[in-house]
Amino acid sequence: MLCLQESKDPCSAEATGRRFAKEFRKQKAIMGSLTKLHGMYNAIIPDELLHDTGVFKERLSQSALYAAMRTVPESEARAVYDWLLARGMKFQLVRTKLRN
Repeated sequence: MLCLQESKDPCSAEATGRRFAKEFRKQKAIMGSLTKLHGMYNAIIPDELLHDTGVFKERLSQSALYAAMRTVPESEARAVYDWLLARGMKFQLVRTKLRN
């Protein structure tokens, strides 16, 4: 894991950027994008600019995301939820009654 810090030395900043890019290309990444405006570039980086960086987007429909979420074990979901809470994430949970 590369930790970035502020630097006043342009050579040092460039070296940090190159190390980050090398590590980023090696580790790969997929960025998921979920929006109500499916298929639009609304507020997302265009694919042709991202691909050279080694980042690829996966567009998910809400139903595909929900289906994938149902496969996560409760213990794993709880561990992630607790991790987010420990780092200051706030959730406003509302219980709703399901209609038949």
